[in-house]
Amino acid sequence: MGVVLAILKIIGIILLILLGLILVILLSVLFIPICYRAEMEKLPKSINSDASVSWFFGAIKVCVGFTWSKGAGRKVTKDLRLFGISLFRIRNYFRARKKRRAEKARQAYRRERIRKLEELKKQDPEAFEKERRKALERKRERRAKKAEAAEAPDTAGGPEAGFAEQSSPDILINADVPDAKQAALPSEELQAAGHEEDPTSFRAEDFEALETPSAAETKGNGSGKGRPSLRKRISELMSMDVTSRAKTVTKKLRGRVRSVFVKRGLRIKAMKAGISKKESAEGGSGISGKSFDARLQSLNDKLDDLAIKLLDLLDDLPIRVTSFLIGLPRRIFGLLSRVFGKVTYTIAILRKVVNFVQDPRTRAFIRMAMRTLRKFLHHVFPRRIRGFLHYGFSDPSWTGISLGAWSIVAPQVRGGFRLEPEFEDVVFEGEADLRGRIFLFYILFLGLRAYLNKNTKFVIRFMREMSKEARSSERGRTAAQGEENVGEVA
Repeated sequence: MGVVLAILKIIGIILLILLGLILVILLSVLFIPICYRAEMEKLPKSINSDASVSWFFGAIKVCVGFTWSKGAGRKVTKDLRLFGISLFRIRNYFRARKKRRAEKARQAYRRERIRKLEELKKQDPEAFEKERRKALERKRERRAKKAEAAEAPDTAGGPEAGFAEQSSPDILINADVPDAKQAALPSEELQAAGHEEDPTSFRAEDFEALETPSAAETKGNGSGKGRPSLRKRISELMSMDVTSRAKTVTKKLRGRVRSVFVKRGLRIKAMKAGISKKESAEGGSGISGKSFDARLQSLNDKLDDLAIKLLDLLDDLPIRVTSFLIGLPRRIFGLLSRVFGKVTYTIAILRKVVNFVQDPRTRAFIRMAMRTLRKFLHHVFPRRIRGFLHYGFSDPSWTGISLGAWSIVAPQVRGGFRLEPEFEDVVFEGEADLRGRIFLFYILFLGLRAYLNKNTKFVIRFMREMSKEARSSERGRTAAQGEENVGEVA
């Protein structure tokens, strides 16, 4: 018995602790204010602003910043702090560390492949040269496919296919290296680097890294058959003067356009040639006798069908006219009844709405809602505003009107905010510091008091009745329309 009581005692203590934690969290959310602050500075050529929202005495804080200057453009900053620690900075740190590790793994993987290529070059130069030729051939094929996709995107599968071809990773070349020369890399490094776990895979760049300086210079001078790199072509283009650069670009564009039109013309000629060959194989370019008889027979069949339909219509015409004349009074009566019903329903609804608006309970609800809204805005409005605003419009009268409106609002603003009007020039600059707080329990109190008011219940009940009547009238109209359609079919 004592063991059972001890267990019950422990369970009760745990439940009380949980209940106390829930109560503390609920009271903290309701009674600890949500504080906000905003700082803004407007200069002739720049804008600087910072806003922050904090809760639980700054334990949780969200910051947003916006900066704009005429030459540098705009910049938006965001931050989330938990007990003063920036979570965004921690996330960026782990992302940067992951990138550094992946880059180190890629570099190590590449060094390992180059080391194996060096060993292969020393032990078996023929196999090395064979793999080098394969890799370069693959690289040329990829370049040719990219060039074709850039020149004719429609034939290469559209711009999506061109983009996929350009963004695809380099294809790995499997070298026929003996097993004794293969040194497997750690699988973690390969996965981090994003490559397959295949230590015998090589790229054309690996062979280019082993080229001698003389071979690289020969390749760079353009003595080989390969095209110069994009960077080299851009540098050559930028080194020209404006006239030469414009002529070169125009010549290349003209050549591209001419090649597209030439290819299209060749396709059209091929299509025409195929059509002419087909016609000559059938026995001439005109219509054959068999095809003419078939078309004439189909035309006769269509004319026969049209004549049959016309005769059926003429046979049914007296019956259709008689049924229409007999049902005309019923249709007129139905139309008048529907119009009269809609007018009666609209008048009844308007009468109910007018009675609802003129009811004293509705007027009391409107006054209560306005008081609640005013208290809510007064609670949410910043409790302190400091700064100044130097402004001026093109029309001095608008400056005077705005100054008069501010004189009405100024007594409600707490702080040292001031206006500096300018009547002779167009100006808009200044700075402001806003601070305020929001208590959730006060907003909850205002909402519950407004909801539990008897006038609020009267308004809610009226709205529900109106919605029910609207739904019932809609169902009645649908049922009447269905009966009318059934009668017409009968």
